[in-house]
Amino acid sequence: MVHDYSSTPLDDLDIALMRELDADARQSHIELADKLPASRNTVRRRLKRLLDEKTLRFVTVTSPPALGYRTHATMAITVHPGDTDAVAEKLASFANVPFLLTTTGRYDIIAAAIFPNMEDLLDFMDNGLGSVSSLLSTEVMIGVNWMKFSLNPLTATNHAFPVTPRPHTLDELDLAIIRELETDPSQTNLHLARKLGINRLTLRKRIQTLVNDDIIRTGTLVNPLTVGYRVQAILLIKARPGKIKAAATKLTAVKEISNLIVTAGAYDMIAYAFFRDPNHVSEFIRGQASRIDGIIRIEAILVLDVRKMSLQMLRLGLQPVGASTRGSAT
Repeated sequence: MVHDYSSTPLDDLDIALMRELDADARQSHIELADKLPASRNTVRRRLKRLLDEKTLRFVTVTSPPALGYRTHATMAITVHPGDTDAVAEKLASFANVPFLLTTTGRYDIIAAAIFPNMEDLLDFMDNGLGSVSSLLSTEVMIGVNWMKFSLNPLTATNHAFPVTPRPHTLDELDLAIIRELETDPSQTNLHLARKLGINRLTLRKRIQTLVNDDIIRTGTLVNPLTVGYRVQAILLIKARPGKIKAAATKLTAVKEISNLIVTAGAYDMIAYAFFRDPNHVSEFIRGQASRIDGIIRIEAILVLDVRKMSLQMLRLGLQPVGASTRGSAT
């Protein structure tokens, strides 16, 4: 769905500022001014304008595998004619469905869902999807490797989390910090430390550990419409056996692709991508993508509307599962 956004054209300083924030959104104005050819006041004014014009917003995303949700499934769904909106609303109400898009083409809805294990996925298929009477068919593709997750189409920062997380243990303080950062990533360490009743040094160390252990990422989510990308598409990709990993690696370098997952199922990869217009989609598939060794076929599904998009796991209502948590801070 295309919305009309009016914003000030971006210049080199805007783009440099956005790149710095995407790498580390919790940098202070002082730190940013030291890295950019701009004063603190200029940085403050530019950032305020970008936020006010909804060009970007600060986000903290949390790793599903790190919280014990290690089974990822993409579901391509068809429904009875006229029932897409009702089904999308029902599916979006499930906490374990962080992404849901309505689409045009042979699928009506593309949804991504996360589970602790395959048994929970099967239970969702029977009881969750089974409770939606208007479904006609569901094709499920299991995520094998998360290759790319980009928040900003103007930068090369990859925020994808490892499928197998590093060994870690989260306590109540860690979870409180994650919840606060998911709610407001831009709050200062001083403000957050006071809110949690801890000193700034403890807070800084905790946040750095969460980042280093691939549990959270804090960046800037850029509205693609404000930077010239008016069409969103889901690319369903088939590759030759033995070439899947190499082809996926090359696709991660493609700026149009924001999210790339290697899957097991009807397709070998699923990519979420942004384009300037429908011609750009066609040029990409017939040109740049077709030249990548190993790719056999790409089917483009155009997105009509983004009904749900969040990787803020705790705000979704999901709680850590398994042995990744302990009762209290140490």
